[in-house]
Amino acid sequence: MEIDFTLLREEAGATVRALIEHIGRGDGERDTLVSNTRELCESFVTIAAATLLLEGRTQPFFMNLCRSAENWRRLLIHLEQRGLTPAPASWGLTPLAGAVVACHWELAAEIAARLTSRRCEEEEYALEFAWVHALGALVLHDSEPGSHHGKPGAREGWPGFLRAQNRPATPPMKPPRGVVPNVGASRPRESVRERRGGDGTGGSSRLRDSS
Repeated sequence: MEIDFTLLREEAGATVRALIEHIGRGDGERDTLVSNTRELCESFVTIAAATLLLEGRTQPFFMNLCRSAENWRRLLIHLEQRGLTPAPASWGLTPLAGAVVACHWELAAEIAARLTSRRCEEEEYALEFAWVHALGALVLHDSEPGSHHGKPGAREGWPGFLRAQNRPATPPMKPPRGVVPNVGASRPRESVRERRGGDGTGGSSRLRDSS
């Protein structure tokens, strides 16, 4: 079976544009908020991976990983500030791992610090819950004073495979300003496919800043 990465990237870009148009700051239905933001983050990761495989360019790869992580961070803050039920911890594994791969340790630490310690048995497996907390614990350990946070090659507390795998070919990127989701918004059934832009999302390289 051959995977059409070009089509995969175009579809993910269309999903991102549709969700950005319908997700904004505000109150509403919590489940819709979490679901839409999760799909948005996964779409950014799809764009990142497809762009790297198709073009071999690392900059849009790391940029879109950071976009995924930044939007998940804002979701967690949004839920926390409004006293809403936290998103399942394991749903943040992909955004958290993306921040780690991009070596954006500050962003990774903010996500890790907000992972809920209570497993949602109806939404996540125990193994997935354990994995995200294991990664989160490593990130938070590395961010403690005296742990040489953010300095590649000086992470004595990290397992060797993590230390070896988390050095990008380009400097770590600051996350673009993401979108603060609107709980009451829902994804439209259809979206218009537009021509792909330079960052792989199919639109402008700048995300809407709603903050």
